[in-house]
Amino acid sequence: MQPPPPSWSEIPLDLAGLVLGRLPTHADRVRFAAACRRWRAAAREIPLPQPLPLLALPDGTMYSPPLPKPFHLPAAAGYVAACGNWLLFSGADDSGCFLRNPLSNATVPLPALHRFRKRYKGSNDGWSVVFNNTPESLAVARLLLCSPHLVAAYTVLQGQAPIQRITVCQPGACSWWSVCMHDLPILAGMAFCNGTLFAVERRKGGLYAIDIGVDRSTGDPWVSRLRQVIDNVPRGGLTSTVPSHGLTIELLFCLEESHGALLMVRRFMHYQWTQRGKLAASGWNEFEVFEADLQGSCWTKVATIGDDQVLFLCGDHCSSLCVSHLGMPGDRIIFFENDNEGRRYVDDSTSSCSVYDMRDGKISTFFSMGLHWKRGTEWATWLFPEKPSEVIITTST
Repeated sequence: MQPPPPSWSEIPLDLAGLVLGRLPTHADRVRFAAACRRWRAAAREIPLPQPLPLLALPDGTMYSPPLPKPFHLPAAAGYVAACGNWLLFSGADDSGCFLRNPLSNATVPLPALHRFRKRYKGSNDGWSVVFNNTPESLAVARLLLCSPHLVAAYTVLQGQAPIQRITVCQPGACSWWSVCMHDLPILAGMAFCNGTLFAVERRKGGLYAIDIGVDRSTGDPWVSRLRQVIDNVPRGGLTSTVPSHGLTIELLFCLEESHGALLMVRRFMHYQWTQRGKLAASGWNEFEVFEADLQGSCWTKVATIGDDQVLFLCGDHCSSLCVSHLGMPGDRIIFFENDNEGRRYVDDSTSSCSVYDMRDGKISTFFSMGLHWKRGTEWATWLFPEKPSEVIITTST
């Protein structure tokens, strides 16, 4: 009698790694890990290149490009901000906030957004410390998990005269340390690069380094100084032909650390006026990418971000990903079509995902997926998973 054929579950780990490495989507890697115990062990033990990110909507709907079918992840529903593979959730009343990795359900406790200490000049001995315990309606414009011991957030208190703050804390702390920026322009993004926190202003592109100190009595981090390291972004002309009718808006600055370099993206968007006096996106976009030269205190425009690199834009920040192992062309920017701050003026309640080619300026549909979704009060976001064993898909749609 011939021996029975070997089982698929007995394939060597190195062969399983080759199979896993060729799966570009996180969802497919999860399905591989769910097949049997041995494959699940391979998914945990074998170092793998990073897969394509997941597209998360505020209601918990998730897409795993290039797969067109969505699934539902309840742990991702109701977030107020995002950072990498972490989502920020605001607790009720004074119960604080927390970061959650919706793929693993791991959480990091944070103080409530309105609980912060601030330093201001005005007393005889220089700096005074005030503890604010009054709930306020704050919007989180940017969130960064800089290290296991440092979380930074850029918040804006909505109103006729918006108040912007940079706040920092340790996970598990009872309050944030905050600095108000009444004399500074509105910021557009933050990034943590080579151990330093940076922020860029929205309109002129000035770059600020944010020095973080440590309080001797509590050990808590606090913002000790903001110093401008680059004045303004160079003003250049658009390289492609702008539509003759409508309005072109220079809207978005964002920062990204890529291979030790600090990149800034500037976006030009074109809108057309509708009969109702609203703006509708025309589909015309152009992007410029700059690299920070901290030694020369200037921005340097770059023509390419690398043949193996893709930038994923979301709101006022972006993340880079090497795609050489995914069979996907690089030197591209993936963005949301109607992802902008002027949504109250825009006569379009849906958004979509598009790709900008840095080489020729052409725009195409992301993986021919034709994704469209209804915009809500919170942004859609990208989640960058690490291990396939992190995710448990509970409900399909």
